[in-house]
Amino acid sequence: MATKQKVNKALQELGAELTQQAGKWNLDDFEVVAPEGKVWAGNFCEVLCYEYDKYIMTKAEFWDEVLTDIEQGLLDEDAI
Repeated sequence: MATKQKVNKALQELGAELTQQAGKWNLDDFEVVAPEGKVWAGNFCEVLCYEYDKYIMTKAEFWDEVLTDIEQGLLDEDAI
């Protein structure tokens, strides 16, 4: 079971960061931003975007999803 702390620790090790904004109604918007010159292996982009809806999933399920994507790692932007 993942937590926000585990996600932050994994991001810190990679030099990436997590941003959070309050969304509309019951949603929160999250972005996981890769360090300069890197892209996420899961989508070949610099940013992973998420919406957390407390009526659809638990926080643990949400953080598991985010951590799974982070664990796929980073690629050099020039290597794509």
